[in-house]
Amino acid sequence: MARTTRKNYSKEFKIEAAKLVCEQGFSCVEVARQLNVVDQNISRWVTAYEQSLQTELSGERPRSELKAELRRLRAENVELSQNRRENCWGNAVMERFLVV
Repeated sequence: MARTTRKNYSKEFKIEAAKLVCEQGFSCVEVARQLNVVDQNISRWVTAYEQSLQTELSGERPRSELKAELRRLRAENVELSQNRRENCWGNAVMERFLVV
């Protein structure tokens, strides 16, 4: 049984293929045949290209950037919660020591 290898395409290649569909009016099937690529790949690249244009025009931050910030903030929240618990425990011990 022959094993197929997965082709990797550069970001520039994907963008240029998407531009052929979006800006020059070719269909995904036409571009796929022209570039010898599966048409589902072209469709996916076109969707990603259109989304990137939309985020650029709206001034919003890319979704990947927002996800990275959310991960960082959650990790920071866990760390601060642990520090708060440690400080509360330490304060309770000190209060008991000082009251006696």
